[in-house]
Amino acid sequence: MTGEIGFANGAFGADRSAVMLAAKAVHGIELTDLQQLFLSGDLTSRVEDGRARNLIADAGAKYYWRWRPDWLLYAGPPARSPIRWIPTCSCCSAATTGLRGYPLR
Repeated sequence: MTGEIGFANGAFGADRSAVMLAAKAVHGIELTDLQQLFLSGDLTSRVEDGRARNLIADAGAKYYWRWRPDWLLYAGPPARSPIRWIPTCSCCSAATTGLRGYPLR
């Protein structure tokens, strides 16, 4: 488990004061010699004026199964939930939805 705390203030060039918080936990489980399961959870937020802003909870599970010496099955559906989302910029929406744009060649 890891955690981070940050501080934004006008002295550092920010337009408002806030405390940024982040926490992450990962746990691995070996099901058999050939199968592993990894569970993860993230929580990020910003606290302004005593209220949480942009509180986002992520959870995920990754499953690995080496069913042949040269073959590996991987399954990993993510789950993201903006709990107290306040959009402050257009670039934030791509981070929460997972939508990306790539040029076709």
